[in-house]
Amino acid sequence: MRFVWPGHLEMALNLALDDDTFSSKATVVARTIFRLRIDYAMAFEA
Repeated sequence: MRFVWPGHLEMALNLALDDDTFSSKATVVARTIFRLRIDYAMAFEA
């Protein structure tokens, strides 16, 4: 079982804060949530 560290979320928040456009923020957050969901699914299946 793989431990999921919230580094993806922290990285995405930093990118979102550095960016000016809301659409870019939303894209980064959505990608991060999607990636975290995949990580958790893989962790639970293992």
